[in-house]
Amino acid sequence: MLSELINSGREYIVASYIQSFIKDYAEVVSVSLNTYNRSMEFRIRLIGESDITLATVLGYKILKDEFDNTFFCYEEFLTTKPWVNKLVNNYSYLVVKNKQFEIPHKWVKKTLPFILGDKAKLKV
Repeated sequence: MLSELINSGREYIVASYIQSFIKDYAEVVSVSLNTYNRSMEFRIRLIGESDITLATVLGYKILKDEFDNTFFCYEEFLTTKPWVNKLVNNYSYLVVKNKQFEIPHKWVKKTLPFILGDKAKLKV
């Protein structure tokens, strides 16, 4: 029961962060994290659409560089919408470099240890 509450809190925080990132394009409906498999699924409602789109991030990890910057990195991003997959694959380089993006310092210090739980040690 306690682990379910902790997971729910983690998923809420991640959903809030994703929402701040995609607010002009979609609304986050729910998030499901699998820290063991390093994957996450989130359900979003794209602006102007009534149905839910499932987005999956595979092979995520959190890395730090030599300048103490923290990055969210992933191997693959997929959705249930082929046109969104094509858009992400063709143009994500404009926003996300090398399948990674920087996590703001204030977010790293306050919430990342809670989300990572026992995996709180970051790789450099």
